[in-house]
Amino acid sequence: MIKINNLKKSFGKKTVLKGIDLQVTQGEVMVIIGPSGSGKSTLLKHLIGLRRPTSGQVLFFGEDFTAAEASRRREMMRRFGVLYQSAALW
Repeated sequence: MIKINNLKKSFGKKTVLKGIDLQVTQGEVMVIIGPSGSGKSTLLKHLIGLRRPTSGQVLFFGEDFTAAEASRRREMMRRFGVLYQSAALW
């Protein structure tokens, strides 16, 4: 299960994620849709540990991804896979 609590991310003065709350339970399928520049990729990068939030939490099966030490975060990241859009099979 993944749970996001009040996730915020800013790049300089530009705020991209503004207090996102989300929960995805085991076995659930979720789609993230939005226009270009709306923060979809930024959100996904937080979900798999590639970015650190400005504030808020990303919990992975109850464990705080955002507060985990680097070695533990790497272990958690091994459970994810990413397929980039240009490699998608349509």
